[in-house]
Amino acid sequence: MKKSLEEREEQARLTLKALLRDYKTVSLATVDAEGHPQVSYTPAAVDEARNFYLFVSELSEHTQNLHRSGQASLMLIEDESQSHQLFARNRLTLNGEVVEVARDAAEWEQASAVYRERFGKFFDQLASLRDFHMFCFQPKSARLVVGFGAAFEVGLPNWDSLTLLTGK
Repeated sequence: MKKSLEEREEQARLTLKALLRDYKTVSLATVDAEGHPQVSYTPAAVDEARNFYLFVSELSEHTQNLHRSGQASLMLIEDESQSHQLFARNRLTLNGEVVEVARDAAEWEQASAVYRERFGKFFDQLASLRDFHMFCFQPKSARLVVGFGAAFEVGLPNWDSLTLLTGK
């Protein structure tokens, strides 16, 4: 039985909510100085405005890439063990800009509170290490995939609409 557009959108909204609520790590795509793509992962916390906070070590290549380019792509993806079909795992892909949140900036306290709420006191141990840097990732575009044939463009900046994408 084929689902109506309304049913597909409702399922997409529930999936989006679950991905943002349940997943604590993201795949992180950056580009190095030579223009080569690099994929990694990092824990991430999201605030009510849906800015994502990444707390990463300067020893990691992706941190250097973030500093240099100010751009990244993030993906939250359904766990393989939870997926009904590995070829169509539910996922949210975001493209956007990153800015470092300096430790002496007013935004540091808010970013730290969001991160601490997500990861607990372990964050405080990491925060004492000076090679770690906080970045705020601000999504500029978002695409949500919910199984086969159900890809949606997410209306940003308010996240208030889902537009079903159709093939050509």
